[in-house]
Amino acid sequence: MISASSSNRRSAVQPRATVLVTGGSGFLGKKLIKQLASCSEVAVIIALDIRPLPAGFCLDGTDGSTALRFVSADVTDKAQLVPAFRNVDCVIHTAALIELGLYPDVVRMNDVNILGTQNVIDACRECRVPNLIFTSTSELGRCYKPVEGFTEADIDATEGSGKGEVDLLNGYATSKRLAERSVLDANCSSIGGDNNNSRPLCTLIIRPVGIYGEGDLKFIPTFIRAGKRFFGLMPHLGSPDAQIQRVYVGNVAWAHVCAMRCLLDPSMRQQISGQAYLVTDDTPLNSNFQFVRPFLRAHGVRLLGVSVPLVLVFVFWWLLELLAMAISPIVRVPLAFTKNELYLACTTCYYDAGKIRSRLKYAPVYSPEDSFARSLAYYSAMEI
Repeated sequence: MISASSSNRRSAVQPRATVLVTGGSGFLGKKLIKQLASCSEVAVIIALDIRPLPAGFCLDGTDGSTALRFVSADVTDKAQLVPAFRNVDCVIHTAALIELGLYPDVVRMNDVNILGTQNVIDACRECRVPNLIFTSTSELGRCYKPVEGFTEADIDATEGSGKGEVDLLNGYATSKRLAERSVLDANCSSIGGDNNNSRPLCTLIIRPVGIYGEGDLKFIPTFIRAGKRFFGLMPHLGSPDAQIQRVYVGNVAWAHVCAMRCLLDPSMRQQISGQAYLVTDDTPLNSNFQFVRPFLRAHGVRLLGVSVPLVLVFVFWWLLELLAMAISPIVRVPLAFTKNELYLACTTCYYDAGKIRSRLKYAPVYSPEDSFARSLAYYSAMEI
């Protein structure tokens, strides 16, 4: 599926790179590592995570010329990062913590997402790593209004405008925005060098929309669990006409590969760095409930034909949250969603990601049909 032929000319004249992936054992990280192994530019992949790679994980489908190393380290401790960052050509920082639900650990989330990102930047500088790719989120621009065709500039315009100051994801979007500032501030900062060989640290940001596919433990599984709790029945919440954009994990990984290739190209790196890039693919727009219908069906959950108006959903869940919080000193009620998460899940949201296609030469490598087939096989086999 992934071809490295477009990079053969470069690899013939440039040394093959060592690439480090933080969060290498995670949802996106595992997919990214396998795609990097198919790139002729890459000689060594370092997977860094606090969790080990899954048993039996291997770089299948490659010619065996790419080495894979695993490093156990926590991004919140810079001292653990520095030894792994030495002699690395590009760091792809995917490690993150998303705390959803009624009882989020916001302190831990900020430690990982904000402090952890600053530690990655500092380790890059200390170890003279010239390239850094940061995985962020499209959710930075979300508020209570629909998002229709937003570009990167539209998302950035919400900062400080009052339009996006209500973080509907328990502070997750705020933590990513603050981390983005640090990454952009670090762009073109000096990392030293020998004599005339000094070069800057070039950074860029990847902002995927909501991701689905193999390795997902939050998005689709949450819908399935909710349906099972309601006796295998799930009403359609909000308007069935809502248009919501999702992206397959394999295409998000490929977007990172495209970004890496551009940063490794001396003629391009400073032209494309210091910027954020949205990532979408050709997955059809649909309401979240219509999108998850086949995955629900695979677990015996039926999506009902009735649609509950969003305002009723929001008010009902708000009252449910008040009750849950009132009794939380005695018992914690594990709500599947918060009212804000439900609101986002039911509200139109799609983006214009033309910038990454034109600037980083990204194009989806997995079709909607292939993405769906792979995802259905994965979700159907999950034990929930």
